[in-house]
Amino acid sequence: MKISFLAAFLMALSISEALGARLLFPKEPGIHPLRSPGESRASHFAVHVPPSFNPRVTRPLLVVLHGSGTNGERYIKDWSVELGQDDMVILAPNSKDKDGYWHSSDSQNILDLISKIKQAYQISPRRIFIAGFSSGGWMTWHMALRHPRTFRAAAVLAGWTEPEMIEEAIENGWRTPAFLIIGGSQDRSVPVDIGHI
Repeated sequence: MKISFLAAFLMALSISEALGARLLFPKEPGIHPLRSPGESRASHFAVHVPPSFNPRVTRPLLVVLHGSGTNGERYIKDWSVELGQDDMVILAPNSKDKDGYWHSSDSQNILDLISKIKQAYQISPRRIFIAGFSSGGWMTWHMALRHPRTFRAAAVLAGWTEPEMIEEAIENGWRTPAFLIIGGSQDRSVPVDIGHI
């Protein structure tokens, strides 16, 4: 009697854990707004699963960082329209800031999510990319310069960084990822300054 009860309990626990894993990391194609344990804004994120997803095949990961005033769930839709038929998984975390600004303190949450996504979706560790717009562009600089071994390449869209961060990377001999930097000549919020990028 006790053994059957214990077996039933363990079976129910394993089913519960399997359902929890499925809820947190769906395998069905499309965009999935998700929430990791906790109630903070940063616990919310979105994942795009490509139509060609096969759990036995390794694939690339693109991390996209939203600008201020929006969130990962809305921002990922723009990327999925352009890349939705490609074989990459797309991850869109949220910043902790209620207004959507990124801070250096967000970096650990991004790294933790990447670690979880790598396990859930068979991500190739040598094919992880990051891109961000505006404040997310600043955070893209931050992540790529401070964690250069994590990312293969980075794309900064209307973003900025402090010259000191680039100088620090040069002085420390860090091998930074390849960068694609896009800025607008009429952008008054983040004016283009070739001398500082």
